Amino acid sequence: MKLIKVLLSQKGGKSMKGKLLIFSGIVGIILLFLSCGNEPPPPFFAGSGKDSIAIKTLLEESEFLKLYLFESSMFGAENYLVPVELKRGVYFDSLLKKDRPFMKFFPKGFGRKKISERDSFNIIFIKDTTCHVYLIREFRDSLYILTDSVTPYIADSGYYANYFVSKETLIAKPFNAISWQVAYFEPVKKDTEEREWRLKKISGCQIIFAPDQEKAPIFYRPFGVIVSSPTKTCTIFELEYQRTADPSCSLKFSNRRLFYVDEGDYESKDSLLYLPMDSLKVSCRYWLNPDDSVYTFVYYKDKNNNWQRILSSQKFILPEGFNRFYVEGITYECLTHIKKEPRAIIWGIATRVK
Repeated sequence: MKLIKVLLSQKGGKSMKGKLLIFSGIVGIILLFLSCGNEPPPPFFAGSGKDSIAIKTLLEESEFLKLYLFESSMFGAENYLVPVELKRGVYFDSLLKKDRPFMKFFPKGFGRKKISERDSFNIIFIKDTTCHVYLIREFRDSLYILTDSVTPYIADSGYYANYFVSKETLIAKPFNAISWQVAYFEPVKKDTEEREWRLKKISGCQIIFAPDQEKAPIFYRPFGVIVSSPTKTCTIFELEYQRTADPSCSLKFSNRRLFYVDEGDYESKDSLLYLPMDSLKVSCRYWLNPDDSVYTFVYYKDKNNNWQRILSSQKFILPEGFNRFYVEGITYECLTHIKKEPRAIIWGIATRVK
């Protein structure tokens, strides 16, 4: 009896396997029939050599793009000096007591001379027929410091004195920096092979580090750079700190996020920072390792398209339309110590004024 049950069980198993094979065959035939005449999905858009050349040509030659992207003339002409108004307080008392083998000085102003700059573009095409371009500019400039007084050298001791004597002289240091910015392009018509590209978005800031990102100061969280007017307070954040934004600020704007360059709706989510045509003032905090005091300056274009350079304690008014004004933090030590290299952070903040 047990033998009969085993045989019947084996027979039933073979029958079931046969049915499954038949069913699988039918399904395969149906799928084959349904797929007949259907083309495979198109590959992801990866751009072409012509696309890359067209975008690079725009970046290098378009006057329209020069308005929205790189700027380096904000430092001024070779003979232009930004006034420095430091007070002889605790910082200088401490400075005079240390590093006696090196000269220290009290600055009246500083400026830069452009020596060379080199641009590079990292073009990345996206699957929805758009393009991100990472724009890098390397500066090789000179920093000039006009002194009001210096520490004199004492030959008998081989050290510099721990006091200042009046002496106006010009001290030069190399000012090496690297600039970072992002542009977003898309074709006027996406369904054509000969694509005509146009600038659609830019990052909130052109960011300049001197000598590099590791050594430069950073605008410290949770405040970033604050721009205030009698009617509005706006905060520009480092992207990674934006979630810790001060809730009292009326507008939060990230330095690395992309925003539309078209005028559009001034208060929309993805529009450029909107500022009123009113007196503005900048304030910010820094973090720096090794620690040092940081001096803040503002560079902006006036209504006659001339660059103005002021201390952050001063107020300024931007002309109507698109503007990019610059906030720079540069260390005290490079402006007061002969051996200290320039360390600076500069944000070129894109904005529309109405």
